[in-house]
Amino acid sequence: MLRLKRAVRLFQDVRQVALEAGLELNPVAPRLLLPILEAASLQDDEDLHQRWVALLTNAARSDFDGEVLPYFPDILKQLTSEEARILDGAYEFLENNPGSSGESPIGMAGRLHSNVSGPVHPIILENLERLMLFTRRTVRGRVYYHYMTELGKAFVRACRFPKQAATKSKSVRKRVRKERT
Repeated sequence: MLRLKRAVRLFQDVRQVALEAGLELNPVAPRLLLPILEAASLQDDEDLHQRWVALLTNAARSDFDGEVLPYFPDILKQLTSEEARILDGAYEFLENNPGSSGESPIGMAGRLHSNVSGPVHPIILENLERLMLFTRRTVRGRVYYHYMTELGKAFVRACRFPKQAATKSKSVRKRVRKERT
């Protein structure tokens, strides 16, 4: 019953985002829809729920400027909210620093630069590498910098709300908070 409620909530939130952003949604292929539904219905973290909403919304959009690949649901279900925030921070850094040559804000010793602060646990970095969202550059046997891969960039874009809905998605989060109290 809990999974059904979460699946219904996912569809309601996608519908709300689409209405507020004036998006026209198309049917999503079952090979993409079913893995999203299965994994999202198990999700109890609000931040990750929002990413599932964005992923499904983008998968249904005809005007999405990227691609929602069939393995994105598998990647998202393997992330923690902290890892997702690190990906967002790295992506924002790259967007705001186009001359960075793909270098993420994660530098030596897992320290973050710019919009994400504090050290990143090595296990988190290894998981992001395992999922091929980050790669590392080594100098003399030491990790020097981590770089966000093209897969990582495409994944983050797919898990973000449409630009016109980004600010409006806050109303979905507010509604969710009200429903929980």
